[in-house]
Amino acid sequence: MNVMRGTRGILRPVVWGLAVAYFLIDAFFVLLVRPIGRWLDRSPVFLWIVTWIKSLGPYQSLFLFIIPLIVLEPVKPLSLYLISTGRQFGGVLFLIVGEAIKILVLERIFRITRPKLMSFRAFAWVYNRIIRLFAYLQSLSMWKSAHRWFEEIKSFTRLAILANR
Repeated sequence: MNVMRGTRGILRPVVWGLAVAYFLIDAFFVLLVRPIGRWLDRSPVFLWIVTWIKSLGPYQSLFLFIIPLIVLEPVKPLSLYLISTGRQFGGVLFLIVGEAIKILVLERIFRITRPKLMSFRAFAWVYNRIIRLFAYLQSLSMWKSAHRWFEEIKSFTRLAILANR
């Protein structure tokens, strides 16, 4: 019994570290992809797609959200597998392209269909749990340190770009 408690005590920080890393990857890609998303939002084709998506019912909206989620969510684990098996370039490329597409597609679909998706009790329940988990992860010192580090890199990059103009 004590062995199980000790193992659980050792594994808990590892699991939380992996969860934070998983969400940090998403947060990093959201910041990188946001300018592309803003450009897409102004596109006439995208405006037509938004109108079409808004015309869908709740079940069609749920289907439209879940299918890309199921297809695109395994990108991170698959890319880590590729990297760990010696295919670093392919794994990193797969991660960058897959995460960018996932965020561009899912963020827009969710933003458009959110009221309809929240009409499903189970979806709303899961969404609220994920939001609470995300809030908890953001309160961790590891998350705050990583966020400060990322903001410093972003500021440095902006300064470097402005200096080269």
